[in-house]
Amino acid sequence: MVRWAGRDRPAHRVVYEYFIVDIPEGLDLDHLCRVRRCVNPWHVEPVTRQVNIVRGDAPKLQRGKTHCPHGHPYNDVNTIVYRGRRFCRECKRSRQRELMRKKRGIARAVPLGTH
Repeated sequence: MVRWAGRDRPAHRVVYEYFIVDIPEGLDLDHLCRVRRCVNPWHVEPVTRQVNIVRGDAPKLQRGKTHCPHGHPYNDVNTIVYRGRRFCRECKRSRQRELMRKKRGIARAVPLGTH
């Protein structure tokens, strides 16, 4: 971060705008070198947020995972794909069962002042 024009701004954006051109409205700067703290204006490119995400490492890391955080396999039977993300069917079932147990417990509770 640097102070520029009276406010704190990300250094790579300030350097890019100073040496290259203003960043078009609605675009992010994608670090082509993959070093997020790099401020070299030749190492960044203005792209849409979606393009920046797709180019990033997070989607690649997620694709490489074969099991959910609770150890259930990501396979055809146990995987739900929704809006490009994977979800574990078994974990979803467990969450729903726990939610129903809590709801039943609340419904069976004795209201205050009825003794």
